Amino acid sequence: MTIDDPDDYSKALGTIFHILHEEDLELISFSSGSQSLEEAFLNLLEEEKTHGFLRAIGRSA
Repeated sequence: MTIDDPDDYSKALGTIFHILHEEDLELISFSSGSQSLEEAFLNLLEEEKTHGFLRAIGRSA
Protein backbone atom coordinates (compact mmCIF):
# COMPACT_ATOMS: atom_id res chain seq x y z
CA MET A 1 0.00 0.00 0.00
CA THR A 2 1.27 3.46 -0.83
CA ILE A 3 0.03 6.71 0.67
CA ASP A 4 0.98 9.61 -1.55
CA ASP A 5 -0.20 12.54 0.55
CA PRO A 6 1.34 12.84 4.05
CA ASP A 7 -1.85 14.55 5.25
CA ASP A 8 -3.71 11.27 4.59
CA TYR A 9 -1.55 9.05 6.84
CA SER A 10 -3.85 9.15 9.86
CA LYS A 11 -6.96 8.65 7.75
CA ALA A 12 -5.35 5.77 5.85
CA LEU A 13 -4.20 4.10 9.08
CA GLY A 14 -7.67 4.48 10.54
CA THR A 15 -9.14 2.81 7.47
CA ILE A 16 -6.59 -0.01 7.62
CA PHE A 17 -7.28 -0.67 11.30
CA HIS A 18 -11.02 -0.60 10.68
CA ILE A 19 -10.66 -3.22 7.93
CA LEU A 20 -8.41 -5.35 10.13
CA HIS A 21 -10.99 -5.21 12.91
CA GLU A 22 -13.94 -5.96 10.63
CA GLU A 23 -12.15 -8.92 9.03
CA ASP A 24 -10.76 -10.15 12.38
CA LEU A 25 -7.18 -9.90 11.09
CA GLU A 26 -3.98 -9.14 12.98
CA LEU A 27 -1.43 -6.55 11.88
CA ILE A 28 2.01 -8.07 12.21
CA SER A 29 4.15 -5.15 11.09
CA PHE A 30 4.39 -2.03 8.99
CA SER A 31 7.21 0.21 7.89
CA SER A 32 7.79 3.41 6.01
CA GLY A 33 10.65 5.25 4.46
CA SER A 34 10.26 8.09 6.94
CA GLN A 35 9.05 8.88 10.42
CA SER A 36 5.78 10.39 9.11
CA LEU A 37 3.86 7.10 9.12
CA GLU A 38 5.09 6.16 12.56
CA GLU A 39 4.15 9.61 13.88
CA ALA A 40 0.66 9.31 12.36
CA PHE A 41 0.28 5.89 13.99
CA LEU A 42 1.29 7.21 17.40
CA ASN A 43 -1.12 10.15 17.01
CA LEU A 44 -3.92 7.76 16.09
CA LEU A 45 -3.17 5.60 19.13
CA GLU A 46 -3.22 8.64 21.41
CA GLU A 47 -6.55 9.79 19.95
CA GLU A 48 -8.06 6.32 20.41
CA LYS A 49 -6.78 6.11 23.96
CA THR A 50 -8.45 9.42 24.78
CA HIS A 51 -11.70 8.57 22.99
CA GLY A 52 -11.73 5.06 24.46
CA PHE A 53 -11.38 6.47 27.96
CA LEU A 54 -14.16 8.98 27.32
CA ARG A 55 -16.39 6.20 25.93
CA ALA A 56 -15.66 4.09 29.00
CA ILE A 57 -16.77 6.87 31.34
CA GLY A 58 -19.75 7.78 29.16
CA ARG A 59 -18.64 11.17 27.85
CA SER A 60 -18.19 12.42 24.30
CA ALA A 61 -15.03 14.12 23.04
